[in-house]
Amino acid sequence: MTDTVDGPKLAISISDFSDSTLRRVRQLGITNVHSSGGAGSSDSNFGREDQLPWTEESLGADVNALAAHGIKLAIKMITGFPNAIYGRPGRDEEIDRVIESVRVAGRLEIPVVEYNWYAHRIIEGYYNVEGRGGAGYRAF
Repeated sequence: MTDTVDGPKLAISISDFSDSTLRRVRQLGITNVHSSGGAGSSDSNFGREDQLPWTEESLGADVNALAAHGIKLAIKMITGFPNAIYGRPGRDEEIDRVIESVRVAGRLEIPVVEYNWYAHRIIEGYYNVEGRGGAGYRAF
């Protein structure tokens, strides 16, 4: 299957931008990737607030690494704004960092910035709690 300009794209999700990974992706015939890894993102909104805003230098390094293998960063997951999700103090500053990150993605021609905005945050919980024996877990 080859990608068409306006049609579906064959893609894979990656977080490792090493030459060996990108060679493997390209050998599969993949020309577009989704990433929640690399510069400025993760799978969680917690503990990643310092990763925003994205910069052209940091995110651009991922874009350039992919381009060197004929691959495009088609979807970039953005995280790191829990105060905005919960309406807590600091939310306006986080929203400004998200806005700047989206602008950076636009300048780097990343067509999709993905985010998850769950009101209930069932996957992540609401806060850290120390349990019996010092075990840590997420509470609701």
